[in-house]
Amino acid sequence: MTLGMFLNSSNTSAKPYDSHDNDSTKYSIDSTYLLPQDTADIEIDFSKLMPHAVEALEYKKEVLYVMSTGDTVRRCGGTRAWRNNNPGCLVYGKYTREKGAIGKGGKFAVFPDYETGRNALADLLRSDKYRNLSIERAITKYAPPHENDVATYKKRLSKLTGLTLNKKLCDLDSAGVNKVADAICTIEGWREGKIEYSTANNMMASTKTKLMHDSIQNTL
Repeated sequence: MTLGMFLNSSNTSAKPYDSHDNDSTKYSIDSTYLLPQDTADIEIDFSKLMPHAVEALEYKKEVLYVMSTGDTVRRCGGTRAWRNNNPGCLVYGKYTREKGAIGKGGKFAVFPDYETGRNALADLLRSDKYRNLSIERAITKYAPPHENDVATYKKRLSKLTGLTLNKKLCDLDSAGVNKVADAICTIEGWREGKIEYSTANNMMASTKTKLMHDSIQNTL
């Protein structure tokens, strides 16, 4: 839902300003949508009002996102990075929870959307744990040898970024850090699978049908 659609559907009490209106209530004109003047200066975080994922649950190769509306979004197949909205495959823990993780799939964090997961990766590279490391040492720390082919990882990252591996992360500008982050996302793999949507009403109807079926079976 766009911001305009949200306002159009939720702000039913507002009316267009009419200079001939005898009503004492004043309305301020703000683009297409109008709010009473005494509320016009109130800052509203519409991102919290729009539907967003609040919890994530995993079952085999599926991740179920529970939305703030009660609806669900199921991601099936694809790569772990895609299912988890975690392009850098960050491990679930204190750091990722602080960065907005809403659950975990395997040992990896699940983020509510791609942007949150991508920002968590870039912020990690800028953190005190990484910023003073060379790119080479940072990759060894990020993708340890007991879990990854580090030599190939470094070679691919160097080719993708065009950066020398002995350069420190703190010496890179914002564009350089983003190059490293983007390369990590590419190496970790992002392949889309299938997305299934289910509304809260459909889930309630399905649950009601199942309960009725079980009740009938118990009476037979």
